[in-house]
Amino acid sequence: MKSTLLAFAFLISPAALGEPVDAATCAACHEDVASAFARGPHGAAMARRSPKVLSSSCVRCHGDGKAHAEDPKAENVSRAPAPGACLSCHAGSGTTPLTDPAHARGQVGCLSCHASGHTAPAAAPLLRASSHELCGGCHATQRNASKLAYSHRDGSRPFDCTSCHSAHGKSRIGRLALLGNGGPCLDCHSEKAGPWVFAHPPRETGGCVSCHQPHGSTNPRLLARRAVAPLCLECHSGLPSSHNPASARYRNCISCHRAVHGSNHEPRLFED
Repeated sequence: MKSTLLAFAFLISPAALGEPVDAATCAACHEDVASAFARGPHGAAMARRSPKVLSSSCVRCHGDGKAHAEDPKAENVSRAPAPGACLSCHAGSGTTPLTDPAHARGQVGCLSCHASGHTAPAAAPLLRASSHELCGGCHATQRNASKLAYSHRDGSRPFDCTSCHSAHGKSRIGRLALLGNGGPCLDCHSEKAGPWVFAHPPRETGGCVSCHQPHGSTNPRLLARRAVAPLCLECHSGLPSSHNPASARYRNCISCHRAVHGSNHEPRLFED
């Protein structure tokens, strides 16, 4: 009986009548797949745009299905979304990781991170897993750093990678490490922004990451070293004779040089 119904559906399908293939034609054979897509967030977003967009959803991703509808074979349809299929809807949003050179070299595509829409996503926006799992697959050093004693956290869990980075590489936070003088760090830490009459040169030249490890650290201030003195001595190795590093008071530089990000009054960065 089912085969008879499918054959009947084929005979009256738009493809059989020479019309463009729509989702209803595909659903005649792929009912479960089409239904799951329509119920999922991807299909729902298309439906909100217009019923016409949802109706054309199958061919938008899998290419013209007329030949496949007339003679169902794996060879005459794109089982995975055709090249550029995602951009047929998302071109205006700039959401393609291929604009990021590193992602392009690693052959990262849309479906490397995003669910196709036929299955329930693990996280928004239509992600195959959480950002820590997805990004950590390639960026293991940063993922492991987020598990250290101190990291950027939202309560008890580290912030999502996309809180600071744009995976698609087009926004100003796309390549955070390459943005000097604070970059998006200052969105949250605006009190460090300056400008300062007497600026701390590392911040001006290399940005916050000159001294801080943003993904995680063994230091509560997320410094690149466990303690302050070893970090400062990497640049300030020529201590004056009055500073005896054997004395505890000279092993905590910010006890005196408290305006470490910059000062408007004191070139030695003493507290204003």
